[in-house]
Amino acid sequence: MNVQTVNLKPLSRALLASLCATPLAIAAQDAAPPVPVTPVQSELALALTAAAQEVQDVLDTRAPLAHNLDRLKTFEHSPATASSLKALTGEARPWSFTQRADKSAYRWTVHPLRYTAPAGGQFESSEIGVDLRLDKTGKQLSYQFDWPLLSWEDSEARIAMRDASLNATQRRGPGPLWYGDMQGKVAGIELEGRGQHAFTLQMRDLWLRSSVKEKGANLSIVQSFGIKSLEGFGQQVEDIKFAYRLDNLSRASAIALAETQRKSNLQSTPDKQDIERMLPMLQEMLRMAARNKTALKIEELSFAYHGQKALLRGRLGLNGVQDADLKDLRRLVQRIDARFELRVPVGLVREIATTVAEQQAQAQAAKGGAPGPSAENLTDALVGKVLGNGYARLENDVLVSTIEIRGDKLHVNGKLIDLPKAPAQQQEQRGPAGLHTFMQARRIGDSCTLPDYPAAVVAGDAPLELTLQFTVDPNGDLRDLRVARASAYPEYDGALLQAFGGCRFVPALRDGKPVEHNDSFILKREPGSARP
Repeated sequence: MNVQTVNLKPLSRALLASLCATPLAIAAQDAAPPVPVTPVQSELALALTAAAQEVQDVLDTRAPLAHNLDRLKTFEHSPATASSLKALTGEARPWSFTQRADKSAYRWTVHPLRYTAPAGGQFESSEIGVDLRLDKTGKQLSYQFDWPLLSWEDSEARIAMRDASLNATQRRGPGPLWYGDMQGKVAGIELEGRGQHAFTLQMRDLWLRSSVKEKGANLSIVQSFGIKSLEGFGQQVEDIKFAYRLDNLSRASAIALAETQRKSNLQSTPDKQDIERMLPMLQEMLRMAARNKTALKIEELSFAYHGQKALLRGRLGLNGVQDADLKDLRRLVQRIDARFELRVPVGLVREIATTVAEQQAQAQAAKGGAPGPSAENLTDALVGKVLGNGYARLENDVLVSTIEIRGDKLHVNGKLIDLPKAPAQQQEQRGPAGLHTFMQARRIGDSCTLPDYPAAVVAGDAPLELTLQFTVDPNGDLRDLRVARASAYPEYDGALLQAFGGCRFVPALRDGKPVEHNDSFILKREPGSARP
């Protein structure tokens, strides 16, 4: 977890890497609101990443803030980076930094950019401005961030963010840590798919609030974010909210972790060395979390559909963690101590059942078939099954259930639930006991294209599920591919098997060395989807 709420390092990273769609990253990475990541041409992304890294190197977090800000006024990029930026953006330094007449105030601006990729895609970013002000002590920084537009468009898709802003007041703490409050918002995010699988998805009025406070030798983090409206595929979900707090987080562990993060190069994915550097810090954080009784408290996880609101609240912590548990995922899982309460109005079940019944009726009518079950019948069946099986109780027309996880036991509404256990052979191959030295094989997502679902399945919005099993050898080659669980569509199973056979894989690693790995792939069609 990155607890540095804001400082000049993420500030510079936000301003420079924003042009390659770094999301509102003045804040900590885990606190950023969900704004789009655009598929900017790699040349541009690499140049901007290099520029951000150079600014990060200049900004010594241990120097006085005024000194850091003064250095930005005259900073120039290395010749290689400046040359790349000049060729791609038209400027060797596509940003400016000036001091106001009031010596404690500054203006940081990333210049607007329009970039056309070789394949024809168009990337656009408006001017991004940040107004900063230092207090009299030189240790507190206030700022206002504004980003009117970010978009990417090509023949297959369009994504756009409108009117993002963020303001905060931060106080400098020890090392890379900052304390204070922050609020951010985004007016809207629009996603549009084009061509055969056209769709639109709109998010309106996104918001973020974050607070990091010092309490003795520990930290307290309180964060929340939400989306007022999410619209797509003919449906609308309202008032999505996630609010949580993390108390008694060790300050020493947070500093060590932040320092390790600071030394890692900016890159899209961590390499093996980065992971090896981070693991001891993460283990130490878990050790301190157990000692301090650190707990993640979910104050609200909720959404509403047609005015009916579902709500989850609860607490997640670790109990009695020993050093040996930190090296064994199975043992660590057995230390989990969690309790949640889930509240779902019967009215919400009824609204969802009505939507499902209407969609099924339309699909059946198109095929000339008989109508399916009514919304009332679906509601009665779902509610009856949940109550009849003891998974919930009814309180004032609301389904209420408690979910408890202690050790390797799961209780739902007081009822013990049997958890599935992986076969011994699979457990051995996946190596959870040595998780810090094992990484399972991974399919390269764009190396193959899986076939569209059968037309009859899509037309009837019918379910489809099948399972493939296979082995990836140390060279990353796929073998022993077979259908372990067939669907009701043999021709599709064969087409999927053939397409999957063309996928490329990254081999599993144990202690940094490629090893053979058995795995499975489960394909389960989501309602309304036309392809995997």
